[in-house]
Amino acid sequence: MQEFIPWVAIILSLFSIIGTFWFNRRLLGVRGLSNLANLIALERSIAEIPTVFRFHGISAGDIKQAGITPEELAYLVASVTAGGVYHRTVNPGSLKPFLSGTYRHTMCCTEEFRKAWPLVKRMMNESDFTKRIDETIKHACNEG
Repeated sequence: MQEFIPWVAIILSLFSIIGTFWFNRRLLGVRGLSNLANLIALERSIAEIPTVFRFHGISAGDIKQAGITPEELAYLVASVTAGGVYHRTVNPGSLKPFLSGTYRHTMCCTEEFRKAWPLVKRMMNESDFTKRIDETIKHACNEG
């Protein structure tokens, strides 16, 4: 019986180590989501000082030419940022266009979004999500 005690201790130690790593990964994920929530709030606040778009290479003329307001651009940036977070969590790696009739497909296929997308994209890092939006606009909006 005494020969089993070291093995039980080793097994329990391994479970403890694995549990600690799992917990730390979950904690990092929660912290990351909290930071992203702050980022989205910041992006929404850009509409209050529309001149800050210039730091992203977007002029008032660009916004006017896209046919949107600074507030709408700030909303779209925040919406795409939030969608990207959701996408990385729920559907990582997918590059297929969004399914017809879904929230994101409907948004991407409006003429207003398609005109604004080049400006929104300037404020995004390239990702699977931005590529998926590109694919939706390019291939799926005419399929309806």
